[in-house]
This record gives sequence, C-alpha cells and structure tokens, in this order.
Amino acid sequence: DLSPELIASVINVESSFKETAKSNKNAIGLMQIKLTTANYLNKLNNQDEIREEELFVPSTNIKYGSQYLKYLIDKFENIQTALASYNAGETRVRSWLNSGIYSTDGKTLSYIPYEETKNYVEKINNNLKFYSKIFNN
Repeated sequence: DLSPELIASVINVESSFKETAKSNKNAIGLMQIKLTTANYLNKLNNQDEIREEELFVPSTNIKYGSQYLKYLIDKFENIQTALASYNAGETRVRSWLNSGIYSTDGKTLSYIPYEETKNYVEKINNNLKFYSKIFNN
C-alpha cells in the first residue's frame, strides 16, 4: 500500500541503491532493515524466521522494509513521524512525541531533536519530490 516513489526515496537515502549495503548497526540491504526487525514482522504474521543473507536479496529486502515502514505509518498515523521512527527507532520517537517539547499533539513531531534523523526525513522528502516527477511522467 506504499507508493513506489516513497520506497525509492527511502532506498536512495538508506543505501544509495546498493543491495549489499550493511551498516555498523547491522542494518542490511537496500532498505537497511535489521534481521531482528524482519523476524519481528514474521512473528507478527505467524511466519518462520529468515536468515541474514536473505535480506541481501533485493525483492526480500524491499518486502520487509516496505512492510516495516507500513507498520510504522499505521502505528503513528503520520508518514513524517513514521520516517523519523524508521531512522531513530520507535521507542525514541515515542518518547519525543510524549515529551511535550517536540510535539504539541502527541502524534506529529514539530521538531526532531536528532540532526541525523531531521536530515534523514528532509532527504526523503526531497527525494520524494524528485521520484514523484519521474514516476508520474
């Protein structure tokens, strides 16, 4: 249920389309999904665990990355907040929302305190404009 423009934007920012990418925090592949996150999604869907090497397969990685992003969008009910969570983690973003400092309504972030996450969301939004032009022409 996610647009290809959004997925392409996340992939560009996460891995620059390098399917063999692996971060120092063990995020893997195009969408930089962690094995623990993929297996958490499998547990929610009553599926068997997968192995790390499977996340280097582009179609598998995009499946799990998209599934996780959709999970975050459904949970936070806001794409920008979900993107911040994809980068900084659910727990951290939830604490920002509950702080009263970074959110006035507890649902959307009026300010992202981590520069890396703030830049991450901005890059995806800029890429989204670019990919929207490409995909819609």
